[in-house]
Amino acid sequence: MFAPLENIGLIVIDEEHDTSYKQDEGLTYHAKALAMERALVEGSVSVLGSATPSLESYEAASRGVYELLELPTRATSHDIRPSRWWIFGKNFRSTGKGIVFCRTPGGDRGDVGAGEQTVLFLNRRGFAPLVLCPKCGESLRCPDCSVTLTYHKELKKHLCHYCDYTAELTEACPKCGEMKFIFLGVGTERVEQELGFHFPDARLVDWIGTRLWARGT
Repeated sequence: MFAPLENIGLIVIDEEHDTSYKQDEGLTYHAKALAMERALVEGSVSVLGSATPSLESYEAASRGVYELLELPTRATSHDIRPSRWWIFGKNFRSTGKGIVFCRTPGGDRGDVGAGEQTVLFLNRRGFAPLVLCPKCGESLRCPDCSVTLTYHKELKKHLCHYCDYTAELTEACPKCGEMKFIFLGVGTERVEQELGFHFPDARLVDWIGTRLWARGT
């Protein structure tokens, strides 16, 4: 929502019912409301997606304030376990790389290269928000909340961000017993690792779940 994008045609708020869109620390804002306001300003379309929509969104759709579009069946029945995993256009299994950092048109490294500061917003704690077994495709889930566990590289543990359930990194797949896992998605720890590789002279600062990186300050 804070990115200086132009000619925005569509803004999608997935899982719009999720309360994590409300930022109540530091700079307070509701990302869903902010996204809809920006879509209004940009003259673009905003889509609120959810299998369990919030009461206020469903009520607004019932009154005709929003246009209600229903999807009674799944869009596809394909297996979620492809032969290769692709993240941000990179082959994860063969290269282990998944984050692409864009450079400015001139080829330099932007604000950081000029000794200034840059703020990155990422609402994903840990290293990887999804841990999958490469053998059976089972994802590691919290036994109490049924949500996927997040891998924290610094702690070397899998954590549930809802109830603080913890699983050791050495635990096997609960379905097939496999001991190796595939870490998918991007969390703040992974972004910090990538930034440290691309910008070794920059100083990284943790700020309310985001990563602030700068050079010389």
